[in-house]
Amino acid sequence: MKRQSEENNDVRECVVEIKELSADERLRMQCEAREDYYRRLSDPFENRENPLR
Repeated sequence: MKRQSEENNDVRECVVEIKELSADERLRMQCEAREDYYRRLSDPFENRENPLR
């Protein structure tokens, strides 16, 4: 019974860690998207295939 309790606590700790990492990843992606947005605003021709056409 004690071992099951310890394993259960380990699983809970893993779930908490995964949730925190997922939140960090989501935040990182939002920051990258924001940076990309402002970069595109500052140079609107940067991402066009051929701006001279």
